[in-house]
Amino acid sequence: MKLKFWILDVNYGLVGSIPEIRLWGIAEDGSRIVVLDRSFRPYFYLLVEEGREEDVKRTVEKHASRFRILKVEVVDKRYFGRPVKALKVTCQIPKDVPRIREELARLPGVKEVLEADIRFYMRYMIDNDIYPSAWH
Repeated sequence: MKLKFWILDVNYGLVGSIPEIRLWGIAEDGSRIVVLDRSFRPYFYLLVEEGREEDVKRTVEKHASRFRILKVEVVDKRYFGRPVKALKVTCQIPKDVPRIREELARLPGVKEVLEADIRFYMRYMIDNDIYPSAWH
């Protein structure tokens, strides 16, 4: 279903252990609506020592169930304009990200944790090209 609406606010909550993005707005006909999305998950990146991507990935995967990490993948990114390999770490619960970030930052081979400080609903808006106070 295609819907055009003016976004007033964006937040999230948990439904059980599933994060739910809530887009509050006004439809073209003037009715108030809320759009719910339970498909998005929090993530951040680990910048690792060159050539250690697979080693660090395996180490993170060993701790996946303890940290509720859903997926770890090697991705191509740019860091200060320079191409780098990074690990994208996808988690289950947004509020767990700070604790996971701190633990993983201490692993051998991890140089830096990137984008772990972006709020969950803001990450959703950035990734989906959503702007507040605008028609979508």
